[in-house]
Amino acid sequence: YNNNEHLSPPAWYEKYAHNPGSYSRKEIDSYEAIVSGRTNYVGFATDKGSGIYTDMFLISHSDNYQAVTLNIYDQLIKNLKFNAGYVDNVRACTNGKYCTKDSDCPQGETCNAEKDKLARDVIRFGHLNEMKYQLEKYRGSCTGHPELACQKDSDCPNDEQGTPFVCLVKNNTYPLLSAGTYLQGSSVSVWDSWHDTFAKLLGASPLVDPINEVFCDDSTAYNDECWDKDQKKFQCDAGSHFYHYEAISGGQKYKLSTNMEYAQSGWQPGNITIDSVDKSEFCSN
Repeated sequence: YNNNEHLSPPAWYEKYAHNPGSYSRKEIDSYEAIVSGRTNYVGFATDKGSGIYTDMFLISHSDNYQAVTLNIYDQLIKNLKFNAGYVDNVRACTNGKYCTKDSDCPQGETCNAEKDKLARDVIRFGHLNEMKYQLEKYRGSCTGHPELACQKDSDCPNDEQGTPFVCLVKNNTYPLLSAGTYLQGSSVSVWDSWHDTFAKLLGASPLVDPINEVFCDDSTAYNDECWDKDQKKFQCDAGSHFYHYEAISGGQKYKLSTNMEYAQSGWQPGNITIDSVDKSEFCSN
């Protein structure tokens, strides 16, 4: 199935599955996936040269199955391979050392693991869209349809009798993060405030970057979250990967950003570019 909205498997399932039920998250061939009942849903991407496209792969087995059928199905899931022959995944640094990401390699070298990097970027794209949805729900939701985000009544549909549902405005701004974080108005997924403050305000499970690591020098001025409490500075050296939320314009707008590994731009349709973390403004290095 085309996944032109770049939804994560959970979000795609909630939106498009008939009578969605419970599910569990998993990973299949480095890509994010979920399993619900007899069906696995895998969010993956293909790089067609002209751009990167995301799709949702579904695989299921029959209801009246025998043990041998289930065994074959499980083997299929275990051996599924995406991007074979199209995207390199040597998993080696320039010097030949095994790696899955650039930070596994000596300084100045890169890791030839393009498939792993592409898979993580697909996860990042899906996570950012999930967070955008939760941020809109933080502002308000429709009566009768609490899953629909809104800021005004006209954002809501009508009921079966044609009567419009009302938008229940919960907050006049996006999360301001005026307290409970190192830097007022900001949080990153490697800080405790991401879980303890930001996620709690959204009322959702905290989503974190697939790598979710931050690197800084060995100076005692920085704690394990790379925050210098005396200088009030955050350091994020090369190889750092995390999500960054920032409230702007008094909370009337926000910015969600991350550093992609495979491609920051060129996501289709629309040739979308993902906001990258502005290190010159947000962190020192």
